Amino acid sequence: MVDFFYRYGLVGLFLAAFLSGSVVPFNSEAVLSLLIYNGFNVTSSLIAATAGNTLGGPESVDLCRSVKMIFFSNIACDAIFLPNNPTGSTGDELIRI
Repeated sequence: MVDFFYRYGLVGLFLAAFLSGSVVPFNSEAVLSLLIYNGFNVTSSLIAATAGNTLGGPESVDLCRSVKMIFFSNIACDAIFLPNNPTGSTGDELIRI
């Protein structure tokens, strides 16, 4: 699987980091290490990995909100993914489905 992302270079690294930052369990560090080991620019690789991982996190929150809107009404998505949420929620809402 890592070879698939390696084949696309920095775009593949961005996608791997995006998936890793979202709800998909994936190890983007392996792709990052492989790219740097094979001569890709370290700075460009770190920027692509950081951007993908940073954008993957909010995607998880959006996905949770979409699922919440369709199936559940009392799940606190912000409590799941954002520890310092402005609602002051402690995460106890996760138990009450």
